[in-house]
Amino acid sequence: MNRENFTKEQFLIKARLNTNIGGFDIMLDAYRAPKAVTRFIDLIIDDFYVDTIFHRVLPNYIIQGGGHDVNDKHHQKEIPEKYEPLENESFNGLMHSPATIAMARNNYPDSAKVQFFINLSDNWSSNAKKDNPGYTVFGLIPRGMNVVTKISEVDTESENPIDPIVIKSVSLSDEFLDSEAYKTFVKLKNEKNKSSESKKAAFQELMGEPELFSQKVSKSFGSDSLDSAEEISKDNEEEQNERVLSQSKKINNAQQTAENMLKKFTRNSGSDSPSKEKQYQEL
Repeated sequence: MNRENFTKEQFLIKARLNTNIGGFDIMLDAYRAPKAVTRFIDLIIDDFYVDTIFHRVLPNYIIQGGGHDVNDKHHQKEIPEKYEPLENESFNGLMHSPATIAMARNNYPDSAKVQFFINLSDNWSSNAKKDNPGYTVFGLIPRGMNVVTKISEVDTESENPIDPIVIKSVSLSDEFLDSEAYKTFVKLKNEKNKSSESKKAAFQELMGEPELFSQKVSKSFGSDSLDSAEEISKDNEEEQNERVLSQSKKINNAQQTAENMLKKFTRNSGSDSPSKEKQYQEL
């Protein structure tokens, strides 16, 4: 699904993930990571994550989950064929800062399917570099990092929590489910052969007031200096990409508000090592 399948005020979509030891909110960025967010929404709708676990816990680094079954924690849950490997979106400008969520993958850049991880520190080694794709960041944890912290502190054996951390539910906000954007999302999902022009026309009908996008970003991330969606829509592709990167930097600066929840974490001096990067591998 492309950006035009969402109204601009719905580019930031709220979800809630609950585990057996507590829950946290996730703000999905459908503007900068449309493919990853679309996959995450599909998985939520299909209840794929229910009874999966956080199978990998690395204090001060990441917690990873969404792919191993609670009844067989050492093996991946069977993934339906419809969940094909995703195109890598790591060059979207979103950095691996504390409290960000990203898609897990193996060594091949376009291999992410269902697993995700949450960053507990500034994991710059996972950022995209010139000619070297990273791991796709697709959202932020705006509330509930105390639960993420709690998960990162459980007793483990070979990185696996001894007592399983089970995902009990993942849900989308009522605001999104009641929106025209969601109705369009479902409709276009079921019409795979719909032409891009038709999709664009449907998007235009749902545009609404473009300034709502900036208002929602401001409310969610505490930034009041973002360009309006109307201004972004006027750019050509090259200018738009530059503006998106600029927007991403502003949002990343706003993410520092999460520091209050992460004071006990310090940057892991070994996070740039190859062995650490392997911890993200889904396979």
